[in-house]
Parts: sequence; C-alpha cells; structure tokens
Amino acid sequence: MHLIRIELENFKSFGGEMVIPFDMGFTAITGPNGSGKSNCGDAIQFVLGPKSTKALRASNVSELIFNGGGRGKAAKQMSVTLVFANVPEHDGQRRLRIQEDEVSFTRSVRLNRKGDPVSSFRIGDKPSTSTEMRRVLAEAGLRGDGYNIVLQGDVTNLATMTPHRRRGVLEEVAGVTAYDDEIRRANNQRKHVENSIETIDLLEVDKKKQLKQLGKEREQALKFRELKEERDKKKGHPLPV
Repeated sequence: MHLIRIELENFKSFGGEMVIPFDMGFTAITGPNGSGKSNCGDAIQFVLGPKSTKALRASNVSELIFNGGGRGKAAKQMSVTLVFANVPEHDGQRRLRIQEDEVSFTRSVRLNRKGDPVSSFRIGDKPSTSTEMRRVLAEAGLRGDGYNIVLQGDVTNLATMTPHRRRGVLEEVAGVTAYDDEIRRANNQRKHVENSIETIDLLEVDKKKQLKQLGKEREQALKFRELKEERDKKKGHPLPV
C-alpha cells in the first residue's frame, strides 16, 4: 500500500485543480521558497485528520481555501483527495479493508451563504463521515495525529520518550491502536447490553408480581360475580313456605 497521488482543488496556495503523483519508494518534493512544498504535506494531513488546523498552519478551516493569491478571485470551496494503491500484499490481504486496488479519500470544504465553512467526506464515490473515514484509515495504520507524517521536532520527541510511550507510538504506526479502539467500543456496547438485560430482568420480576396480584384480583372478581348472580337468582325466586 502506498500513496499514488494527491488531487488538489483550491487548497491553500494551489488555485484550480492540480494532481501531484507519487512513485513507489522515495519521493522528494523540491522547489523554491513559497512554491507550495509544505502545502503538499498539509494536504495529506488535512485528509488524514489532524487534531487542529494549527497543525496545517491555519487558524481555521476557511483559511485553507485558496484566497486568490493576491491576483485572482478567492474560491468558495476546496477539496483534497488522497489516492492509495490497495493491492493485496504478500499474505493476500489488503491493507485497507476495501476490495478495490485503488481507494480514494476526499475531504471537501465549501462556504455557505453566511460564509461559514461546511465540510464533507467521501470514500471513493460514496459519501462518508469524518468518523468513518478516520476509522478506515486508522485500521490501515494511517492517522493524522500519528507518525505517518514526521514533522520538525518529532524525531527529538521520539528519542526522548519513555519506553512505554515509544511502544505506544510503534503500536500506532502498526495500526494496533485501531483494534484497541474497536475493543473499547465493543466492551462499551457489551456493558450497555448487560445493563439493558439487568433492567429487563428487573422489569420481568415486577411484571410477574403484577400478574400474580392481577390473578388474585381476578379470582376475587369472579367470586364476587358468582355470589351476586346467586343472590339475584334468590331474589327472583322466593323460597317456598
């Protein structure tokens, strides 16, 4: 599995549409200052999902939309698509749990009539959510807040980490933490089900008590009706002298 290309539209300094291809192995992005090299890394982080736009050198999502570059008209929407090769590996398994040789992840932002940013997500051609897209990526070991992208200072931080924290980093890179998240969700669901079962059991006991009481009241009502009918019969047929 590897990144095949980045498809940009009105992202930061990239006005219009642009495709940046990546080959297998080592790829270097070079260019003069201000040509947009760092924005390529920002585009990858943008889709993978950083914790904050500050990691993308922007104060808010709106600042990620092409502003015209001082020469043209500012755009009202932008999108970034990451396209990954997802062919089966040596064990026959695909890294991404999607049965396609190429899988694309798109994150888009548009400005509504009030000028507020509205985000949308797609996996392939299908609409998705931020949570779902991050889950699929995390299962393959790709996280915006992980170590798929090594920023300035990350190497120093890694070298000075405790062994326990360093192990956690390795688990993140290997995609193990995604399974931990699934286990936590499953445990939470199990606890919820157990609580529901306990509540149902209590309700069942209560209903049985109610049924038992209603049964007694029914017997009393039947006995009362039987006595009333017997009394009415005696009133209609006086006893012989």
